[in-house]
Amino acid sequence: MTEKTPPHHPAQHGRTETLTANAEPEGLTHAFNELTSIRRRLTDVPPTAEETAKQILRQAHGAGFFPGRPIERISPTALYLALRIHETPVPLTEIERVSLVEERDIGRCSSALQKELSLPVPPAPATEYIDRFVTQLDRTVRDRVTDDVAETAHELINVTDDTFLSGRDPTGIAAGAIYAACLYHNVKATQVEIADVAGVTQVTIRNNYPKLAEAAENDPDFNA
Repeated sequence: MTEKTPPHHPAQHGRTETLTANAEPEGLTHAFNELTSIRRRLTDVPPTAEETAKQILRQAHGAGFFPGRPIERISPTALYLALRIHETPVPLTEIERVSLVEERDIGRCSSALQKELSLPVPPAPATEYIDRFVTQLDRTVRDRVTDDVAETAHELINVTDDTFLSGRDPTGIAAGAIYAACLYHNVKATQVEIADVAGVTQVTIRNNYPKLAEAAENDPDFNA
């Protein structure tokens, strides 16, 4: 008796990845796992931002963005963009720290992903970084970095001419404002300490804080 050959079921057109039990392609499941791991290493990530990051990953996967790019780079990039979309941005240096992916690689992937998906990502204003930086600084310096420092840093940026702020790295502006505010309140925080928290150089702080302090001196309504 001739043995029957099992019927052959051709693969569905376009499906090149094995599906997991929850019907997600393996590549996407891997990306979600990476996202969850990175999110756990960050503080104060809104649940809505994490869900947006997952949506970005789904869109990127559907658009064919994954092939040729490491998932370990795409997942932190999706979270970085989602946090900006929800106006709770985290500096690239912080994403680099928790993901172990270099800042420049996340930046390049971010630009490519925004272009591919036409994401509505607003520019991150410097003021969005101040509270996070001040909280981190308070844990590393001897002097108590009070809410007054954060409030003054916000006010310094608000009274500074947009022509100076435009086109400059918002993390550098935030760091310069915090340093100027620390001087104003006699808080002993060095440029090195603030630069480490903000992920910028001392030169950036030295270049930014005098202009911010000058703007406050010239504004009669400045009230720190």
